[in-house]
Amino acid sequence: MLEPDRRHIRPSLLDPAACGEDLARMASRMSELAPALCEGCAAYHLRFVLTRCATADKSIAVDRPLLVSHVQRILGGRLSRSSDPLDVVIAGAADTGILATCAHAAAAMNAEILSRCRFTILDRCASPLTLCQEFASRHALAARTVQVDLAAIDQDFDAGVIMVHSLLRFLSRQQQLALLRKFDTWLKPGGRVILSQSIRPGNSAHREKEAVRWRSLIEMASAAVADGEIRIADTALPLLDNMRDADARYEEQPGEIASLDALRQLVAEAGLQVEAVDVISKEVPVTATQTFARSRVIAILKSSREN
Repeated sequence: MLEPDRRHIRPSLLDPAACGEDLARMASRMSELAPALCEGCAAYHLRFVLTRCATADKSIAVDRPLLVSHVQRILGGRLSRSSDPLDVVIAGAADTGILATCAHAAAAMNAEILSRCRFTILDRCASPLTLCQEFASRHALAARTVQVDLAAIDQDFDAGVIMVHSLLRFLSRQQQLALLRKFDTWLKPGGRVILSQSIRPGNSAHREKEAVRWRSLIEMASAAVADGEIRIADTALPLLDNMRDADARYEEQPGEIASLDALRQLVAEAGLQVEAVDVISKEVPVTATQTFARSRVIAILKSSREN
């Protein structure tokens, strides 16, 4: 069977904006998967994909160009000097955004690099893993999914790149440390962890603005569904109601990172080394007339075994 020509799959994996994702299609598919596969997280997963679809500058869109650059630098560095597979491990996936970003980065380098990439996607929920497997099949990627709780993982994976995006905030301090220490043991020589995390100061003023922003995103997503821009399965309609009501509250998570210094301290305690840090700051709309400053840190970490 001939391998599909990726240039003829729409959206193309080579498109730097879409990275092969059709967000409306993905949101519709999640509305089918979440009620059937999620265990207590269906409203969260539906909300995540709907708000991402309805808001162009949300989630992975904030740092995608920078992440692509980092993935390409790592894949093209020491890892590329051998003929071994290029193992990319994605730790936590709410949808296909991180997989698409990593796959686009490799595809944009050249076909040979992409053909050497093996993607492993880890998450505790089957819904995003199913989306990722379908995305991989659509774009002829070598990928596997592993359903596992990253808060208590005891498995080992070879990794040239470990991508962890917005995951740490859902873990306690001890779980964060345990996972980062695991990452250290997974890294191949020359491998790197790419860690992207929002900075949330935790003061009352910031929480209040986050809450208003939260409600605004849900309103936009609900309007897109009502207008027919996003079509969801009938089985997901109760989740949509839940998303608007009880699940619409903004809540801080146990592992919020309050500052760049706090992140550096966490990484140091875990025994990894910070190779580089980028900080993205932007004004995020709260209402039609109000914004607030939000920062995201992208840290490149290397193993404690490297000099």
